[in-house]
Amino acid sequence: VWTAGELRAGPAWVRTLDAAAGAEGLAAVERVQYAGLAMDAIGPDDFPLPTLGPVLADVIDQVEGGRGVTLLRGVPIEGLSMPQVEVLFWGLASHIGYPEPQDARGTRLHHVRAAHVFADQASAQAAFQDGTLRGYQTNVELDFHGDGSDALFFLCVQGAKGGGISRIVSVGQAFNTLLARDPELAAVLQQLDALDAALNDPAHAHSFLMQPGDIQIASNYSVLHARTTFEEWPEPERKRHMLRIWATLRRNRRPLPPAYRTTREFAASQARRVA
Repeated sequence: VWTAGELRAGPAWVRTLDAAAGAEGLAAVERVQYAGLAMDAIGPDDFPLPTLGPVLADVIDQVEGGRGVTLLRGVPIEGLSMPQVEVLFWGLASHIGYPEPQDARGTRLHHVRAAHVFADQASAQAAFQDGTLRGYQTNVELDFHGDGSDALFFLCVQGAKGGGISRIVSVGQAFNTLLARDPELAAVLQQLDALDAALNDPAHAHSFLMQPGDIQIASNYSVLHARTTFEEWPEPERKRHMLRIWATLRRNRRPLPPAYRTTREFAASQARRVA
């Protein structure tokens, strides 16, 4: 567990890639392209990272057994084509986990953009009524939530004109705060606004602005994430753009409840861990 103040005071959760590590990643992209490999066939052996690999192995320990979240900063995406950015993101993620399907079509790498821009939350509500529009496809604020699989990976390709602040919170920290206040609350957490209040408490939730080349990696079991509303650039090529991967971690310690087999979000991770 951790507080927002602890993350601000201890920047070890942010790992900035140096020039040598960045060069390794770019060389691996060239290797993949030269070999003509399809992106979804790339594994760690196809994407060699002699010195960066151990750093990514430590990320597994932090996501699964530590604070639950890491930010990789300085991934060298500037000047790359979008297919190259996708290969770089996938290759780095493959050293940490196995990318899993995110939807019924089996998509394992999503482009997260605002297909619909609304003036405010109220004007977006009508568009959400039919159930076909997802929050991440808009610019409106996203409340704290978890994604699917063991861990989520977000690569920032292009930031918004304003806003779009990323937020993360330790579920354990919020839970412990409620237990300390009233142990009986644990039995009714999903019926109370108290949980939302604890998650959004500034002492618990850490806010940060992702920059192009940042990859946020967070456990979906111990960390929830959110983001604030944002304003788009008028130029199409400058609009906010993120890439997203859901992955099962390559080393696992925490057994998952059998009920996870029946969920869309976690069934793939449950099956892979059992296997």
